[in-house]
Amino acid sequence: SIFRVVDDLKIVRCSSCGLIYVNSGLPEQVSYDSNYHVFLEEDDTCKKNLANKILREIGRYKNSGRLLEIGPGRGLFLKEARDEGWEVVGLEASKFAASKIKESIQIDVKVGKISEQGFSERSFDVIAMHEVIEHLRDPSGTLKEIERFIKEDGVLSITTPNANTPNFRLRGSSVRYILPEEHYYYWTPGTLKMLLEKAGFSIISMKTYDHNLAGLFEDMLAKLGIHIPVQRFFNKPDRARSRTPYHYLAHCIFRGIANPIYKLICKLWKVIIITLTRTGQTIHVYAYPNK
Repeated sequence: SIFRVVDDLKIVRCSSCGLIYVNSGLPEQVSYDSNYHVFLEEDDTCKKNLANKILREIGRYKNSGRLLEIGPGRGLFLKEARDEGWEVVGLEASKFAASKIKESIQIDVKVGKISEQGFSERSFDVIAMHEVIEHLRDPSGTLKEIERFIKEDGVLSITTPNANTPNFRLRGSSVRYILPEEHYYYWTPGTLKMLLEKAGFSIISMKTYDHNLAGLFEDMLAKLGIHIPVQRFFNKPDRARSRTPYHYLAHCIFRGIANPIYKLICKLWKVIIITLTRTGQTIHVYAYPNK
């Protein structure tokens, strides 16, 4: 059934398994070289913190060895892993990104498919694909290839945007990751689990994280035709952007009173709702290859 139509590209949902994917109007080949310069200029801090968090989680299963990241982008995860003692290598679709990583942090990054690099089978302790699987035309085939190169006791780490979120259902095509020219699949915990099991992996753990409660409330109001910038109220007050000193003072007072309450509600929302329903904005799964 048709799920969304964005810029004449049709996004459909399988009535049998629930998989959401783009099924028409795609170009033969998408080049990431032309727009990677924008991505490579993003701020490091949040991505660095997330990289270290993921490495700590990987350490529960493997704490040393050979690590391959597919789609390393700026190479921040590879750099943090190298600094932690891992032997690292990257694999990119973009020649531009690969050359930038080599130039900036001196890490070897191959270009092309995993089967084209001359890697020995069962040679990697960890293979990571973070925010990549939604871009793949053939995710099942790619995962079957990956399964050949990961050790029997190795770990696969995957993150991807979650289509099982209230924001996704409420906002439709305006959600930031509905990009049918680049994102061919929109995964939920259920469909991602199904894909991995068919490709020969067993799930170790799966969770969702990231949530924007103020944004969700704003979306709910917008659905009713009420447009109030709820998220702006909880942002840090900006004197330069405030219309008058009184607006700035009012914003400071509101945020000082409301923010502690909002943070408590967010914490409860995360613990109770996000954990139980798996509706965080990002899915993170760890898996072993079947033995």
